[in-house]
Amino acid sequence: MRLKLMIIAVVLQVLVLVYMAGEREWIVRNGTIVHLQTAPLDPRDPFRGNYVKLDYAMNHVPTNKLRGASFINRAEQEQQSLRGKKVYAVLRNSGGAISSLDYLTDQKPDDGLFIRGRIDRFWYWGGGEILPVGYGIEAFFMQEDKAKALEGQRRRDGIQVPLEMEVAVSGKGVAVLKGYRWSALGIGMKLEMVSPTNRQVRAATIQLVNVSSNDVAIIDLPGAQSLALENDWIRSWGNRDVNWVMAGKPRAQATDDHVVVLKPGGQHEIHVDLTQPHWFVSKGNEQAKSLRDLQGGSMFRLIYRPPDPGECQGLKHASLIWHGELPGSAFGGGRVD
Repeated sequence: MRLKLMIIAVVLQVLVLVYMAGEREWIVRNGTIVHLQTAPLDPRDPFRGNYVKLDYAMNHVPTNKLRGASFINRAEQEQQSLRGKKVYAVLRNSGGAISSLDYLTDQKPDDGLFIRGRIDRFWYWGGGEILPVGYGIEAFFMQEDKAKALEGQRRRDGIQVPLEMEVAVSGKGVAVLKGYRWSALGIGMKLEMVSPTNRQVRAATIQLVNVSSNDVAIIDLPGAQSLALENDWIRSWGNRDVNWVMAGKPRAQATDDHVVVLKPGGQHEIHVDLTQPHWFVSKGNEQAKSLRDLQGGSMFRLIYRPPDPGECQGLKHASLIWHGELPGSAFGGGRVD
């Protein structure tokens, strides 16, 4: 009898593995394809073999991206017990190019595009602003030499080039990695300090580079309005409540004059004077101040964020315009990541 039970247990385990493998293969062949922007991190894990570890923006979900009263209340009262809780990341699409998180909920959506995930651990300390979530697509296995090469290609002559993972998603929200591609647009940054002895940043020049083999168009709104300034408090805990004064404010309407077509290898620069009030930051009702006058270990990023595809309809070269968002390196306190 004991031998029969052992055989049954082994058979059941094999059947489960076969089912899982078959399900993943079906999803790869028939699932909805999306592309998620990420960057490779660690090229090797000795316990799991050769792979590239991936980090997506939706792995770190801020509270303003949560929906559902019951989910939020439980998060406040039972932080540590949330580990392993099933959640659903509802996606929005940026003109067929890159998908990103719209909101996170613990209620399975009735329709639309979403990815099923689980809360990795309890909330980050410091007020619970970020919820860490895993989706089972954070590791991409490949040969060691290819994994190291992939890591090396994300920064080319000082230009950061995001990796865009091709993900197949089932109607139940199960996600399977299918492949990858490099972004057509890379970003670099040159900083100007207050003085050789004062390493506070006073200005920055963002470099947008076409790293593809085809023409790519970008939009340069007047006053550098194609850029946004965001507090990178996921990786820097200083001044978490400090925000850009122009966050959420309307910006200029894009016209043909703002469209810049970049040939392969072409580059366009956008200069930002961080001492101007447009680029000040504030905390609550406190008086706004420049980054160089900000005390503490805050890190900020300038992010290229062109208008949505709907706003670009009718513009010349509309089909060439790159859509999505492209974060530059984090800087602050005299250092750059």
